[in-house]
Amino acid sequence: MVEDVNWYHNGSKISSYECNKNRFKNENDNSLIIMRMQQSYEGRYTCIANTEFDQAQDEVVIHVKTHPDAPRNVQMTQLDNFEVELTWDPGFDGNSPTSYFFIQYLLSKPYNWAIKTLISPNYTNTVIQLEPWKNYKFRVVQVNSIGMSPPSVETEMIQTASTRPTRNPDNVEATLNDDILITWEIIKDGINGPGFYYLVSWKGSKELEWESDQIPDSTIGAKRVRPASAFETYDVKIQSHNAMGSGPEPIVYTTRAA
Repeated sequence: MVEDVNWYHNGSKISSYECNKNRFKNENDNSLIIMRMQQSYEGRYTCIANTEFDQAQDEVVIHVKTHPDAPRNVQMTQLDNFEVELTWDPGFDGNSPTSYFFIQYLLSKPYNWAIKTLISPNYTNTVIQLEPWKNYKFRVVQVNSIGMSPPSVETEMIQTASTRPTRNPDNVEATLNDDILITWEIIKDGINGPGFYYLVSWKGSKELEWESDQIPDSTIGAKRVRPASAFETYDVKIQSHNAMGSGPEPIVYTTRAA
């Protein structure tokens, strides 16, 4: 006849105090229930049963699957003006294989983290292309089948160099009525440096010389021009400029009747 049964966690006897704290529950049949499982409860559980003449024991090892820990030792190396390499050490995988890492970046504006790229669990480095005239910082997140880790420690902020604009406005239209209404889609990405302005130019289709005006606000997308004559068509073009120089040669558009 069994006289007493005791349970041990990693060699330490599970006390009635721990049962009263709702960590464990010892049932009438001497089975053990682990309450509200968490990572600190994993390990080796041993059951020892004593009789008047003998002792028997059995054990089981429990591994708790949980979210990964944050990646560690995130390092950023600048390769050139518009390229950096990130390296990191994986965090504890939570006893569930890592599915992937993802890189988050934060610009000085807007102030919210966004996903830059996903990385295979077989790699702990990546090269990231950057845009001109922006401030970046990065962090790494590890993912397994349970969920995401907390983000890693952030890198230092890095500022990329300025360059001339890489594009002109799209969707340029010029409508001729009593005046010429020139509209365009404003540029949000591709300003690339300080001192940005749109150079709006127009001329009669038969004329050689262009008239121009600078629009020093990148959020403005329209300009009205008084035509010399309402009986001819006009050519218009818009080119991006900043302190580093001008954008590509612009496309010439022709006015249409309102």
